[in-house]
Amino acid sequence: MYYENPQVPHEVNVSSESEIGSFFKLSIALGALLTAAFVIIYFAVKFFAPFIPYSVETALTENFILRENLNGTEQKAAHELQKIASNLAKNMNAPPDMPLHVSIIKSEEQNAFATLGGHIFVTSGLLDAVESENGLAMVLAHEIAHIKNRDPIVSAAGSATFSFIMAVVFGSDVSFFENTVAAAAQSSFSRSQEEKADTDALLALKNYYGHTFGAEEFFVKSLKNDKFTLKFLSSHPQTKERIEYILKTQEEGAKAELKPLNKAISGVKNIQK
Repeated sequence: MYYENPQVPHEVNVSSESEIGSFFKLSIALGALLTAAFVIIYFAVKFFAPFIPYSVETALTENFILRENLNGTEQKAAHELQKIASNLAKNMNAPPDMPLHVSIIKSEEQNAFATLGGHIFVTSGLLDAVESENGLAMVLAHEIAHIKNRDPIVSAAGSATFSFIMAVVFGSDVSFFENTVAAAAQSSFSRSQEEKADTDALLALKNYYGHTFGAEEFFVKSLKNDKFTLKFLSSHPQTKERIEYILKTQEEGAKAELKPLNKAISGVKNIQK
């Protein structure tokens, strides 16, 4: 007896797509989901970062902040900077638990920056560039405003999350917390953050000195002499616009006496020369 297998209909067990095509579609869908998840996590972390208590921020960064060995003159200058900063903070309605530590970095670079744990670093080169306490106070108040507005912790949280995501995606061994602290110390903030810090700083100067004259001092000088246009200006852009904004806060035709720099701070200036 002759037996022949029946022919299988073409529409049975036959996929309308190739296995490779299905794999690519699944991969793309999975990639899109992961990307969306990472984006949500990134912005969620940045959103909640300002709610992290200052005490936690300080504890996390305590072992990562480097401090220079200062001589007697520089220690006195740092103490005076701390006094000015503390007085300005009081005129900015800073939270009572907000840490504020001003330190001097020995460098000819004209720079100042705020970082985690309420730390503000001012280079000896910047002290050599300012001519009055009012001009110096504008720089300090600007950095204090960043701390008050929680800009460093938001920047750090974003950097840490991004580093963590890269470590997960690429499987790299990333010590992302240490990298985050370093990044936060050097990071530039967004234009809106910079503008808000300027506004808060000018209000602090108005409350403390009774006027904002001299606030533009460092920025005007920096534009006149290229040697001052260094890292500070690259991390704090739109210098001409900022000067114009500062001048608008001053009564046209009016003048005010500027407060001279403390002798200890002037001593650092003399060392630089």
